[in-house]
Amino acid sequence: MLTTGCCQEEIYYLTHPELFVAMVLFGYEVEDNEYSCVEIINCIRYSNYSNYGFNTKFKKTDKYTIVKSFVEIDAYRFNRNNTHLQYQKKYINREINKCIAGFFNSSKEIITTGNWGCGAFGGDAELKFLIQLFVAILYDKQLIYCTNDIEILNRLKQKNIFYKDMLYAKDLKELKQIIYRFKE
Repeated sequence: MLTTGCCQEEIYYLTHPELFVAMVLFGYEVEDNEYSCVEIINCIRYSNYSNYGFNTKFKKTDKYTIVKSFVEIDAYRFNRNNTHLQYQKKYINREINKCIAGFFNSSKEIITTGNWGCGAFGGDAELKFLIQLFVAILYDKQLIYCTNDIEILNRLKQKNIFYKDMLYAKDLKELKQIIYRFKE
């Protein structure tokens, strides 16, 4: 986990070190066809940070924060040679099912998320956003999407009409078809 810079998950584990204990006690390799998630309740944040990736800097804090709930789901790991596969129904459905496992099992009404499965895992941030939006709509959750990547944010803003189509879809089948058409 801590071998190639600090992204979302690595930062979270470093600022909440008890997650390492949970990973050692309860963690296991998840198969690609497994639709499971881990929810950790009442973990303590022991430090702050600034920046992201290789520029991450940790800051000491005297104020500890208890995080009520943290849900962790894995994304499919694409590499340079197979990123095109993520637009196939098989992989879109896999990521939808993983996201359902996390969102459905979350006790929160508001889901705060980001570029899940992007970066080191090679996922397309716009596609992952669509998948998370789809599942949030499906389970009537509010979605707060956080990214520090201005390019991704601008691309998401440009496709605003596309996302509105999702909000006004007649049923789940139509909603899923919108995601399948993403790269057309």
